[in-house]
Amino acid sequence: MENQSTTQAKVRPADSIDVLTETLLPLSTTLAEISSSNQTLSRESRKQTQGIQEQNIFLRLISITMMIVFIAILVSLIYLIRDTLTIIMISFLISYILAPSVGYFEGLGIPRSLAVTGVTLGILAGFVAGSTFVVTKVADQLDHLQTSQNQALVGQVEQVLNSLPPALQTKLIELLRVEINAAESSLDTQQVIEASTKRVEELIVGQSKQIIGATKGLFSAFINGIIVLFTSFFFLSGGREMKKAFMRSIPNRIFEPVLVLLDGIDHQLGDYLRSRVIQTVIIAVICLVGYVILGLPFAVILGIIAGLANLIPYIGPFIGAIPAIVMVLVGSRFGLGSSLVGIAIITVGVQIIDTALITPLLIGKSVELDPITTVVVVLVGEQFLGLIGMLMAVPLTAMLKLICQELITQFKGYSRSFTYGGS
Repeated sequence: MENQSTTQAKVRPADSIDVLTETLLPLSTTLAEISSSNQTLSRESRKQTQGIQEQNIFLRLISITMMIVFIAILVSLIYLIRDTLTIIMISFLISYILAPSVGYFEGLGIPRSLAVTGVTLGILAGFVAGSTFVVTKVADQLDHLQTSQNQALVGQVEQVLNSLPPALQTKLIELLRVEINAAESSLDTQQVIEASTKRVEELIVGQSKQIIGATKGLFSAFINGIIVLFTSFFFLSGGREMKKAFMRSIPNRIFEPVLVLLDGIDHQLGDYLRSRVIQTVIIAVICLVGYVILGLPFAVILGIIAGLANLIPYIGPFIGAIPAIVMVLVGSRFGLGSSLVGIAIITVGVQIIDTALITPLLIGKSVELDPITTVVVVLVGEQFLGLIGMLMAVPLTAMLKLICQELITQFKGYSRSFTYGGS
């Protein structure tokens, strides 16, 4: 009896091990299946993530391609309508500059339509008065310049011919193709002077024709100025409604980025343009005073040209000094050498004042463009829109830069949300 119980006691541990083994085997199989399933899911997840990344790269390539095509089409369209676009852009910029004045009068309780009309009429009166003054001044100085040039040329011809031997005088007559009735053997100095004077008069007549052509150009510019002024009036009067209509057309999902973008453009472009206007006036006045002291002809026009040319970064001041140098050759108060030195002093002095005082105080870093980019966009603007393109290249590039930065920011946010949402 004891032996049987001992045998049963010895058998029971083996049975327990068998039972435990039978219990653990299905569990290990289940764990293996779970591990295999996890590995499969992990591989599928990696493949899915890789597919999403490839899809994002493909979307980026499509976006870049579409952007390049869009830019090419836009550039072609701008080139085709560049004249009309120039008038529209100038009108837009003028309305942008005048907007604070309209807002000021509107804040005083004056209706906006009346404020816009008053500001526009004031600008029109100033434009007409300035144009009349400039045209009258130019006409007077041109008349004086023609008279003095005629006298100077005749005197120089007489002085040169009196110093030449008769043989060279004859050669000079043949070169000038002077037709006179006297025989070559009887030519004297007085006849040569008269013939040369006739040639000078012909040159002056040719210059008069050029002046007439320039007058026609001024008349065309005057008409364009009137068109620009009235277009600016419509921008000022209907600007708010156009902005509201544009914002109502924006979908809700991109409403906030577009609003931020427009506010940034408004702040940056507005500050830049108003600062540049003040800077141009200051530079023009300084150059005008300097040119008047030097006694240069057309000092008013030369000062205005210098002020406008200063809007062109880096190379503008040197371009603005070229007309003054040409006028020195016509006549000045202190002679050729001293006047050239005076122009150099004025140009360098204005640059120092502009760089040290005007630009830091007025403009600051409203447009953050490096020098190479600035020069390139100025040259490109000149190719498309001439002088107007050179003047507007920097603010337009600043706008495009701000737009591109906002688009890149929004695109990165969309790409991240698409990646995380898909995974």
